[in-house]
Amino acid sequence: MSSLNAEAARNILPIVATCNSIDDVDFVRAYLQGSSMWPRLPTTGYFFNHISTNSSSTFLITHQSHDNWCKMIQMRLWRDESSQICSVKLVSAGYVYSSFSASTCYTEEEVVGNWDSKNPSSLALAQTGSGYGVQSIDFKICSI
Repeated sequence: MSSLNAEAARNILPIVATCNSIDDVDFVRAYLQGSSMWPRLPTTGYFFNHISTNSSSTFLITHQSHDNWCKMIQMRLWRDESSQICSVKLVSAGYVYSSFSASTCYTEEEVVGNWDSKNPSSLALAQTGSGYGVQSIDFKICSI
């Protein structure tokens, strides 16, 4: 398993491995950050595939907070054909009300619906940054 760190400039997180296609990348865990993320780190998120094409995929990373919010971060995965390097870009963030005892933050259908009706949030670029962000992502490259 490898890890990538979000401290890269402009939220582009290079995955330091070649990949034959974007389907080779298997996300394992996201460590989340931002002043609006509660409970504090280590906070992990779930991955949901949102939109896919042959050349890129958009994922939603979600976290159900104890204070009744489904907190979400959108990221895009793509492959550079010339270098054969896959990269991730954090795109935006948002949240919806989601009761901790009856969460709507754990299934793909619920998460996509949540994203479509979200309240926008800032994309946190650091642990103390405003909003929600990603500190690092653990992943595997599974060549077929």
